[in-house]
Amino acid sequence: MASYKELKEWFVTGFNGSTQLDIIQVCMFLPAALLLRNISCKSQNFIYDFIFTVIPIIGSVTSTEFNLLKLIILALVCIINSHKLTSPFTNTRPAFEIKDGVKRFQFVTEYRSLMLVATCISILAVDFPIYPRRFVKTETTGVSLMDIGTGSVLFSSALVARSARDPLKPLFQKIKAAMFSCLPLLLIGSLRVIVHKMVDYQEHVSEYGVHWNFFLSLGVVVVAAPFLDGSPMTRVIFSIVIMIFYQILLIFGLEDYIFNGPRDNFFSMNREGILGCIGFFCIYQIGLGLKQLILDSKNYMRNLAYATAFSMIITQILFAFVDPSRRLNNVSYTSWVVSHNLFYLSVVCLAERCVVNCSPNAIIDAINYNQLPYFMLSNLMTGIVNVSMFTLYTPGCLAYFIITLYMFTALSVMWLLLKFHIKLKFW
Repeated sequence: MASYKELKEWFVTGFNGSTQLDIIQVCMFLPAALLLRNISCKSQNFIYDFIFTVIPIIGSVTSTEFNLLKLIILALVCIINSHKLTSPFTNTRPAFEIKDGVKRFQFVTEYRSLMLVATCISILAVDFPIYPRRFVKTETTGVSLMDIGTGSVLFSSALVARSARDPLKPLFQKIKAAMFSCLPLLLIGSLRVIVHKMVDYQEHVSEYGVHWNFFLSLGVVVVAAPFLDGSPMTRVIFSIVIMIFYQILLIFGLEDYIFNGPRDNFFSMNREGILGCIGFFCIYQIGLGLKQLILDSKNYMRNLAYATAFSMIITQILFAFVDPSRRLNNVSYTSWVVSHNLFYLSVVCLAERCVVNCSPNAIIDAINYNQLPYFMLSNLMTGIVNVSMFTLYTPGCLAYFIITLYMFTALSVMWLLLKFHIKLKFW
């Protein structure tokens, strides 16, 4: 039997990742679960919504050897219930509602919430043997399921960002609002570093560095966003120019520094996280730039299809010349994140528009009401599980139970907050 040290080394060692088809097959459970729930539940019910929305996604990232079979079964269920479905192109049900003067597309809300569900499942499941090693964050180059998480959070946040709602607002006010908005993120990120060092929590240095983390990257991107102000097309073009320039720097020595440089000061110890903000910033800006195009009141489906097809073609071309790398956040990786998010946004849109009448989803509504608190609670619970047991030795059935209980608990808290109209985000 392998020693604990050997198992630990195995679990934190990155891989070249899985195939793109494998990742697509796993993530197709997001729209599949949505469609299954919408044709199965006639009213909002937390237990039913958890079974039909969350359980299929848990199964998709763990029992991957049966994923194709499970997708076929879900497809057959939908075919059997085809009388409840309609053409997404002729559905007369409104795709969005106007609230506080802002268009809120239902499929965007569902895409963001389902993506966060899959992310929160993965951050705990990855510590158990039932989670496939090919889905772990890659060490150098390649792509995997967990490589898409941070970029997806940023891209999805851009689609609902307040900073893009009032283009005539003075730049100074935008910067002030962004700084106020990012303060909680920077505080959370700093506290996370302190707590991790105090409890000697296991971390993978090549992910963000010694002190850096996701919340700090998100805070930096948010506070820097107003400085690239302009039209949607300007944001996209400037982001592309920045990524090309960054890729040139990688080719001429920066890549070797990130992979092999010494860690002898704050910058070098956290170079992955700090330099990675360049790629994350561009992903966020592209999301802001595409927002107005793909969320058009009349042609949202057509525009979304065009944007998805174009971005996926560009991504495959880039893959032929530049190996994608989450650690570098290089041009092919950022393009891959954007194209995959557009693809999943497209299929969630189709799944949402295929149903004539669908009742509110308790899981979607609860997450949407308190998204950042839900992600923070999931991170906290993940840490509690990891310091209280040896996850590496956990049998499959017990691991399934723990992951399900963890998701049920976190979502129950969010549902209760929604029920009592308690919104924890006040900034």
